[in-house]
Amino acid sequence: MSSDERMPLVQPACKQKLPVTREQTLWWCKALIPPLCLYAAGTVFLMLDQQWSLLTSAYVITQIITTIGYGDFTPTSNASKIFLSFYAIVALVFAAYAIGMLCDSVIKMESDSIRKHLINMEAQEGAITRRHSTVLGEARDRFGRMNQLIAAVAPSAVFLLAGTVMFRFLEHCTCGMEPAAGCKDLDFATCQSTGGHVKHAFDAFYMSVMTLTTIGFGDMYPRTYLGRCLAIPWMLLGVAIFGHGITTLSSLIYESQKSSRMMAADAVSSISKDVFDKIDRDGNGYLDRSEFIAYTLLKYDVVSEELLEAVFKEYESLEGSKDRQVSYATIAERQHRRQSAGQKIAGDGLEAVAP
Repeated sequence: MSSDERMPLVQPACKQKLPVTREQTLWWCKALIPPLCLYAAGTVFLMLDQQWSLLTSAYVITQIITTIGYGDFTPTSNASKIFLSFYAIVALVFAAYAIGMLCDSVIKMESDSIRKHLINMEAQEGAITRRHSTVLGEARDRFGRMNQLIAAVAPSAVFLLAGTVMFRFLEHCTCGMEPAAGCKDLDFATCQSTGGHVKHAFDAFYMSVMTLTTIGFGDMYPRTYLGRCLAIPWMLLGVAIFGHGITTLSSLIYESQKSSRMMAADAVSSISKDVFDKIDRDGNGYLDRSEFIAYTLLKYDVVSEELLEAVFKEYESLEGSKDRQVSYATIAERQHRRQSAGQKIAGDGLEAVAP
């Protein structure tokens, strides 16, 4: 396909949206089914071994999965202790998997921020005479970030407020499902004077924050039947929504700082002539498309000079690189040689340690 210097490096974002594929649907099924099975298995085991009710078992498993860990219920049998020990490890594996997905999203965010910046640069350079439209676009982008922030933070605030109000009025003072001796839950004054558990507004707010941030000190937790019934979905959804709000806020801050750095890189000559000459591998004084991609990645601090140099050396070691005609067969053959060499080294190591 022919091209010229006016061809955009990236396509507009509206052309990059793709419908949900069967592979994506299967991915979501694989992501959701294991946690649901894990949740059900833990609940059933505690019901059978600890003789806890369905509510209590699900309530404890929810604490483990969300890593809140109030500590109001703990296993007493050796079987439950062993089971929950392995159960916690498996839960951490799922947590590590989630962290890996988060890292992937950060890498994607890095590339997306550069893509958006290049699109904006291209639009500005191609519409110098339409400055008014550019200003309106910048305003839409700025208010769009604010709308995104509100859309992420508002649900978090709602769940935080809901937990505060819910536990303030449901459990203002209660003897609880495991009442202390002599506690009488007739009215607030009687409950308080007979050793009931009191939650004032600041207690309920404190408990909600400690829960949704998964800190869970354990000095405040749901004590009534209704409170624990409502706490299960509130914890599961609230922890996820609160975490999403924090992630969105940090992403917007990161994106804003990244955009500022890229604007600063555009405002100054951020790459020296020596670096330019290193990128210009054929020494003709011009950058072709692949060299300009390397220049852009280096300019916006996506890669280092050392990494670019290593990539260039790897390319130049391939057959056909001088004519810029490296074929798939060349790459496949090189990969096959490396795999064979790795298997040979592994085999020699096994022979060396064999008796």
